[in-house]
Amino acid sequence: MKSTYLLSAIALTAASIFVISPTFADDWPQWMGPERDGVWRESGIATGFSEPGPRKLWSVPVDAGYTGPAVANGRVFVMDRIAEEPKPEDARKAMIEGVPGVERILCFDADKGELLWERKFEVLYKISYPSGPRATPLVEGDVVYCLGAMGNLHCLNVADGKTVWEKDFKDYEM
Repeated sequence: MKSTYLLSAIALTAASIFVISPTFADDWPQWMGPERDGVWRESGIATGFSEPGPRKLWSVPVDAGYTGPAVANGRVFVMDRIAEEPKPEDARKAMIEGVPGVERILCFDADKGELLWERKFEVLYKISYPSGPRATPLVEGDVVYCLGAMGNLHCLNVADGKTVWEKDFKDYEM
């Protein structure tokens, strides 16, 4: 009796969710998608292009880094790094002495590719491959969170790139 009541309650709840909730496109809530495999599971997606292929809308050069772009509300956010001097060939030397440079957070107009704003932060890399930031920016509402390779976390205003707050994870030494 209890299991029948429970199943009925679950079925009623599920039905009400589908009836009341509007239909949305699939979320892409983390790096490489919902299942972290880079697969888009939504229907109606183009499977190919006729010749000569899709038209390139825009492209912009960025410097070194491993971050992917975050796209939200008509803007594209990406991080990169400009090294101020050639990186040492010896990874151990780079980890001890550090490699100076500037991490950047760039915001582009998604339709035109125009640079809307950029923020620069001097960072001394003391890691074995000092090629740039690794974490994709995260946009939530009117702020974007960006984590640099050395643990510098920035919360910036989406509209103008001004700092809302920032924290250096080195403050939490273990």
